[in-house]
Amino acid sequence: MTDKQIYQIGLTMINGVGDILARHLLEALGDAEAVFTEKRQSLEKISGIGDSIIAEIKRADVLLRAEKELAFAQKNGISIYFLKDELSGTSAGMPGRSGFILFQGERGFKRRPYHQRCGYS
Repeated sequence: MTDKQIYQIGLTMINGVGDILARHLLEALGDAEAVFTEKRQSLEKISGIGDSIIAEIKRADVLLRAEKELAFAQKNGISIYFLKDELSGTSAGMPGRSGFILFQGERGFKRRPYHQRCGYS
């Protein structure tokens, strides 16, 4: 289990944060971990982020749920792939977005999708 993956999954689990607010947060702070570790005063300066969103970010259960989801994926042989083109910051077919897909099964060409989730990180 990596902290980076927990933070990336956690970002998708914050109530009230969709792709636009997630993008604002990532552009302002650099990565998903910073979203959860940044001080309230810094978060308040980000466009679209108010008291209710900050309260949701600071909820302890967000990262706990993300950790449980990652543990479930690992226990059940589900691979998590974050779809991000490191050069352009975009995912294939999703300009300006990055996300992840969960797969279950053997590695290789004939993987069958277990679950697809458009999360953003």
